[in-house]
Amino acid sequence: MSMPKVSVILPVYQREQYLGIAIEGIVAQTFQDFEVIVSDNSAKDSLRKICESFECHGRLRYRSNPRNLGAALNIRAAVSESKGIYVTILNDDDCWEPTFLEKLVSSLEKNPNCVLAFSDHWIMDAQGKIDVAATDANTKHYGRAELPAGDVKEPVKFVLEKNGVPQMAALFRRDALDLSLLTEQVIWAYDFWISCILAASGNAFYHVPERLTRYRVHGEMETARKSPDKSEPMIYIFEQLLNLNWFPLMRGFLEQRLAVAYYSNGRDLLWFDQPAAARRMFRKALRLSWHQKSMAAFALSLAPLPIRRHLQITK
Repeated sequence: MSMPKVSVILPVYQREQYLGIAIEGIVAQTFQDFEVIVSDNSAKDSLRKICESFECHGRLRYRSNPRNLGAALNIRAAVSESKGIYVTILNDDDCWEPTFLEKLVSSLEKNPNCVLAFSDHWIMDAQGKIDVAATDANTKHYGRAELPAGDVKEPVKFVLEKNGVPQMAALFRRDALDLSLLTEQVIWAYDFWISCILAASGNAFYHVPERLTRYRVHGEMETARKSPDKSEPMIYIFEQLLNLNWFPLMRGFLEQRLAVAYYSNGRDLLWFDQPAAARRMFRKALRLSWHQKSMAAFALSLAPLPIRRHLQITK
């Protein structure tokens, strides 16, 4: 295809149990003017074979990286090769309802002032069963429960305060994303960072309140992984937002969020028995915003290991 309307970016790393389901959902879309770029960070032959098993009339392309680039650079590499006017990113373990592309493309086509359109989504378990209670709670938590259809009133606040745009349920204009900003430091937080970049454009966001995507919760998710560097992408993002000064009216809020990210990083370092590094993070958090939890965590970092483990900090 020379100029498809939509480029679907489908990043994958090693997991193969859900990839076929994700591709099936793309192929079954009622809107068919798209290309699919499956971008593999593991160069796993079984993943390539899954892609080759689909008859997509040249619209699906498998590409692999020579090494694991991390989530953000994997997506950047795929987007740089895309040809569509619009781009959407679908995780390899999620899937779409059949009208996802139709309704989001239509929203952007009718609203040229909008840079991004997004929908709500379902929560499903590893076997694909929808959890209605968890879905409703998620919709409320991220500020979409009371959000009407149409232009989002204050997209900057919606992104920064609610992180309410799920990129696996979003479609954005390709020319609005500066790929040079999509760096390796954001890793798994690329979705929030892309929302920030698009919000900084000053253009409108469009909300489609229907649940047009299914988000899968399972044990191999990145969010389930515990590591000492888990919060570093959010530290990078909030430091960048403050340095770039894209949102001067939100500076105080961003400093508070950065303090929380420092605290979270310190907590993770403490869990992995790195008290000196943890104290550095707690000091940074306290310089930005005094908080009892950060002070208590700093004191705990000075205690012997058995006491720290007994009194381990929780969220």
